[in-house]
Amino acid sequence: MIISWQSHIGKYLHRCDECGEEFNGRKNQQYCNLKCKAKHNNDLAISRRDREKEMTAGYLRNIELVSKELNGLTNEVVTVSMERLLALGFDPTVPNKRVKIEGDLWYQIGPVSYRPLIESNEVELIKLE
Repeated sequence: MIISWQSHIGKYLHRCDECGEEFNGRKNQQYCNLKCKAKHNNDLAISRRDREKEMTAGYLRNIELVSKELNGLTNEVVTVSMERLLALGFDPTVPNKRVKIEGDLWYQIGPVSYRPLIESNEVELIKLE
């Protein structure tokens, strides 16, 4: 963050975005040294990896929950309530793939697919071979 122009030295006075220390530098400089810049970028990478891990864990949990509800059935549609799935830990916000099965829109997660029924609070589940 730029604090002020230092005309006597021809540089800008900044406050480091990482440690908060004041320093003189170019107009677009954000960090007082390479250590602060590296720490900031490492923190960004860690948070990005953590988000990816959370999404992957949610994706795998959804596959496991839907597979348990199907109870080993293949090519058969099973209907369950959305409340039951949510109570078991199902997360509908986890990324999935949209597919058409017999002309209807389904959400595929791994080997299983589901589709919410609009007219009721139920979900149809299916595992295709």
